[in-house]
Amino acid sequence: MVLAELVWTLKKTYQLEKDRIILIIEGLLASKDVVLEESERVQSALLLFRYGRAGFSDCLLFVNARA
Repeated sequence: MVLAELVWTLKKTYQLEKDRIILIIEGLLASKDVVLEESERVQSALLLFRYGRAGFSDCLLFVNARA
């Protein structure tokens, strides 16, 4: 859920566009210095977020519910 809060902060506070937020999450996924719990689920949620109309937190909840 921390990742969902990060996305919300990037969008609402820093007013970043969806494409930029996606790049940031991809960077976190690729980083050797950051470990994301359930990274496969994060990747799936990111795909839904990229091509869908739902927010990232909704995509993450959907992926977790299906697991």
